[in-house]
Amino acid sequence: MKAIIAGILAATSACATDGAVAPVDQSGNHAGPAYLEVQFTDTSQALAQWPGGKPKLVVDIGRVEVQHLGGQWITVSGGSSQLDLAAVESGDAAVVATSILPPAEYSGVRVTVDSATLMQIDQAPQSVAVESSIVELEMSTVLGDRLSYALVLDFDSASSIVMVTTPSQSQTQSPNTTPTLGSIVPAISVYSMSRM
Repeated sequence: MKAIIAGILAATSACATDGAVAPVDQSGNHAGPAYLEVQFTDTSQALAQWPGGKPKLVVDIGRVEVQHLGGQWITVSGGSSQLDLAAVESGDAAVVATSILPPAEYSGVRVTVDSATLMQIDQAPQSVAVESSIVELEMSTVLGDRLSYALVLDFDSASSIVMVTTPSQSQTQSPNTTPTLGSIVPAISVYSMSRM
């Protein structure tokens, strides 16, 4: 795998899917492009503690971008990628985007969440509204030297889930209410940035 990545890096001078290529920093000692892998994890236990059994909460990551120190946004992935938050709880991680980036200092990351779907046992999939779907985060890192890097983002489902209380379908005389998932407000943070 490392040999394949090294070959890609050696053959690629710079790449950004939307044609936005950041200026190459010639002043430092990090010439040569970098391979960036963007991963997501969920360090919370919100879905594991879900009443009635652990559901799947799948979010569609529509776009991942990084910001060059000069302010330019570079697309790492512009295509939709599904992230199953239940599968990445407790520190596991899933890759959602990869790209070859020009050597430079980077100061931020931006994630766009297009949609979300809740899947519970013996129930039809439930479309979940996404509020504040674009999340911008600060980070400070230098990428280059034809090296491979992993940026891990924490999609905290416990802080993202907005529960609402609705009347239950119970036929008992006393009124009952059941908490349900009303929407999500993506709570995303930088978990780590490291060489692979």
